[in-house]
Parts: sequence; C-alpha cells; structure tokens
Amino acid sequence: MGIANLYSEVSSFRSIGSSGEPGIQIDIILDRSDKTVNICECKYYSEPFEITKPYATTLNQKKELFKKYTGTRKNVFTILICNQVPKKNDYLRESVDKVVVMEDLF
Repeated sequence: MGIANLYSEVSSFRSIGSSGEPGIQIDIILDRSDKTVNICECKYYSEPFEITKPYATTLNQKKELFKKYTGTRKNVFTILICNQVPKKNDYLRESVDKVVVMEDLF
C-alpha cells in the first residue's frame, strides 16, 4: 500500500446509529500521518469475492457515514483485503480504491 514509512494508527470502528441514521462497522482503520484514512473491508471466501451493486452502495455509504460520524477532514479511501483476487467489475472500480490480497501482506 506504500505506507511502510508513514506513521499510522490502527483501529476499528463501530457506530450503532440513531433514528434515521444506519449503524456501520469497519473492520480495520489505518489513520495515517499524511492526512489520509484507509477504511479496510476484509473478506475471506473459498471463491473470488464479487462486489455486487447493493454491496458497492453499502461500501460507499460506509465511507460517507464514517466521515460524518467522525468529522474527519482527512482523505478517506476504501481498501478491500481478500484472501484471493476479487472478480473485476464496475462495482469494484466504483467502490474500492485499492485491493490487497493476503499474499501481499506476507
């Protein structure tokens, strides 16, 4: 991901939501020193994961709600972490900024 030399804090995020606002859960958050936040969605499947239209909407909504709930002014990017390369389609391109597969981490 190109962040080896950047100071980063790692956490997760969960908001129950309120009346009229949905709750969200984010698996991993990388809050970086370069005014960037990576919100990471982790998926482990026996077959390549495919982002559908409803799931792409969910990912985009998570990003917007995270910004709203935290009040961050940093750039926010969505990272998909999978055990294998996901199926490429328009929904993947529209909702995910970077894909990381397990072998990239080791």
